[in-house]
This record gives sequence, structure tokens and C-alpha cells, in this order.
Amino acid sequence: MIYNLRKFFIPDWYNERHKILEDVFFKIQPNTTVKNKNHDNMFHRIVNESCSLSDILDIDFTVNKVAIVSTSLIPQLLFNYKGIKFNTSHRFWEGIVFEENVLLEITRTVYGMLNPSYMTFVVLPKDYKLDDYYFNKVNPLVKYPIECTVEKFEKLKYDYTFTETSCIINNNSNVTVIIFVEGGVYFLPDTMQNMYFHPYAEIIANRLKCNVISFRHDNQNNYACKFGIKGYPPLTYSNLETVDYIKTILRTKLQQTKKLYTMSWCLGVYDALSVGEQLECNSVWTFDFFLSNIKTNNVFYSYFESNEKELADKTIGKTVPIDGLILDDEASIKNWYLNIDLVTENKYAKFRTIHHSDVTKPASNTLEMCLTKNYPFFEKYI
Repeated sequence: MIYNLRKFFIPDWYNERHKILEDVFFKIQPNTTVKNKNHDNMFHRIVNESCSLSDILDIDFTVNKVAIVSTSLIPQLLFNYKGIKFNTSHRFWEGIVFEENVLLEITRTVYGMLNPSYMTFVVLPKDYKLDDYYFNKVNPLVKYPIECTVEKFEKLKYDYTFTETSCIINNNSNVTVIIFVEGGVYFLPDTMQNMYFHPYAEIIANRLKCNVISFRHDNQNNYACKFGIKGYPPLTYSNLETVDYIKTILRTKLQQTKKLYTMSWCLGVYDALSVGEQLECNSVWTFDFFLSNIKTNNVFYSYFESNEKELADKTIGKTVPIDGLILDDEASIKNWYLNIDLVTENKYAKFRTIHHSDVTKPASNTLEMCLTKNYPFFEKYI
């Protein structure tokens, strides 16, 4: 049976996982189980090789069950439970409980990439009562593999060009906006199954009367978050290759471009900053939060393998003009994604804050709010 763990053993898991990464996970070797110093029934392990739960813990399932909680995104970890494979990354800070043995399957993407799986295990009495079922109508079980499609839009208002991971909209404009799609959007049910779907791309082309270049990952079953540093394979395999691809598109398809902007929300803000700086854009637009150095955030830094970590050490956004709309809430200020202090010498960086409760409906984030003309963000640019 699979339940909602409700963070019963660490009340503030969302923030505490930063400290656990620093104190425990960054100090242990992969595929070795270690006991928590403060809780006898809690164990930690970096699961980078397929194994069963019984390989990780010496447990008698007739008297105990095991709660498993992930510290970060775990797209390459599948739970194989009674022949059903599923991934829980769409609710990665929650936990699940298994009353029987389960196989933890690790599979790299076809491009060889992996997000390390930092897992915490809590051994519970069989009769320990939890709040409610983890999977329900609101949060359905997403079975692997997700059925992905490649569907053309029925009515193409603009001149579209698609690759496996990019969408180019030629709106015959002298303004081009570049979008980067990264983060939890790939784990939302019924969102990214159409590999030609690019969130906000057509809306931005219509609202701002501009050209659009949008980047996304090719397949929900083949996703590893690297903040654009490893590119968008098979189209590009590095940040530099992404920049070169954009230059080629501007030279061959969008020659009328005179003003260039990059933008993103969620985890895509890092690549928007990096690419925007290299292209010397007129401005970089960041929504919801700001991330200038991945190393300042333990959870984000944990997405990289040891041989990739030097790629994430760089501080970006020091020179390019930035216009950021930041969600002002306690969690983000305490531990999450405010790196504004790293670009204080950038006299062209401007940030405005807004609280979750002030995001006007029906928008779910600050970018959507601006696109529905409920907030005067784009007027001075377009």
C-alpha cells in the first residue's frame, strides 16, 4: 500500500533537506546505506544503481513497513511495485510508504545523463497510522513509460519550425524572445506529453507580437534536469552549443531581429541568464525566482554528478540587464532561490517582489499574470 507520508518525521522537510544534503549526503559514497545520527530508524543512501528495498535495509516486512522520501528530483528512479513502474518526482518532497519489497530501478537517459537519487528511509511499525492515501484523483499515479506524442497544431497562426527540442515562431517581428522550459512542469500529469508543446510560446508570440525561440527536453521519460548546462539533446549538448544554435536561427530564419530577450520561470531562469549574458541581450526576464549560482542551493547542486559539479560553480547575471519579478515568501528568502546579492554590482539588474496571494487569478504564476495584462511588466519593452 502506498500512503501520503505528510513529513511526519521531519516537520519541515522542504527546508531541512538542504541541511541533510550538507551534513550527510555530500559526505557519503553512492550505493552505501548509512544510519542517521539522531534517529535509529532512519537511514540514508544515494541510490545510483538498481536495487531492491531489501538490499538497502535489513527489514522484516511482517512487522515493519518503510517510508521513503526523496531529497531532490529523481527522474531516473523508477519504483517497480508488483510489476507497475512509476516515478514520484512530480511530488518529490513528499514521501511514500511500502509494506512489501519494491525494486528501485535506475536508468540513465539515452544521452547518458543522471540526476543522483538522494533517498531517506524510515522504518515504521506495521500498524503505524498515516493520514491518507498518497495517490488519489488530485495526485494520480503516473505510470512509466508516459505515452508521449508528436502532434502538429491543427491551426498554425504563425510560421512554425519544430525540432525534437525547439520551437521557432516567425512572427515577422524585429523582436525575438527566447524561452527555456525547465523544472517540475515535466512531472505534471497531462502537460508535456506532446513533444511539440512549448508552454507560453504561442501566447507570448501573440501577446507581444514577437518572434519566439523555445527550448524544452524531448521526452518526459528521458528527462534529467541540468539547468541547460548540458544543453537540450539531441539538438545541443552544452550551453555553448545552445548559444551557437540560437545565433544560427537568428542568422538564417529571424534575420529581421533587432531586439533580443531571454526569459524563463522556475528552474529555467538559470539558462535564461546564462544564454542572455552570452548573447548580450537587451534584457533577461525572470519570473517567480532568481538563480544566479547553482552552488548556493544544495538541492539544485545535488542534481549534478561529481564530474559535472565544476560546471555549476559559475556566478552568472553580473553584466546583462535583468528585469525580475520575484515571489516574496518566507521559504524562498530562507533557503530557496534568491541570489540577488550575487549581482549587486550589476547596475542594470532590477527586481520587483510580489507575494503569492497577490498573483491575480486565474494566473498560477507571475509570468501568467503578466501575460494576461494584469501586471504592467512587458509594456516598456514591447
